[in-house]
Amino acid sequence: MDIQDVVEEGRVAAEEIMTDTVVVTRRSDVPVTDPETSQVTYPTVTIHDGPGRVQSRDIEGQDFTDAGAPVMVMAFQAQVPVRVPLQKDDLIEVVASESDPLMVGRKFRVDSVPRKTHATKTVANVEEAT
Repeated sequence: MDIQDVVEEGRVAAEEIMTDTVVVTRRSDVPVTDPETSQVTYPTVTIHDGPGRVQSRDIEGQDFTDAGAPVMVMAFQAQVPVRVPLQKDDLIEVVASESDPLMVGRKFRVDSVPRKTHATKTVANVEEAT
């Protein structure tokens, strides 16, 4: 068995545990101005509508103090199939979840997308979008 076969098996296995359905959108850099209202908007394009998952990265939680009150900030990681070309500032919305219905509707903005050789999934560091 060669390395490409091993990597492909890993990709299949990684995708099998992506039991959420996510929609990934990207904002266009080209603004559109409404001729009647003069309102400027930035259209979005969907780059992925399919399997994914979001995991908390508990080990990287950080304690902060905000106005004298302790606050714990949790780090999140999103995972999608390796073929999805995630970029910084993409928006990931969980639209269905087999294991946690409370994830549905949550949105996360991509902060960074580390890359590596022989990846079995695309992993992104994300923060919850408001």
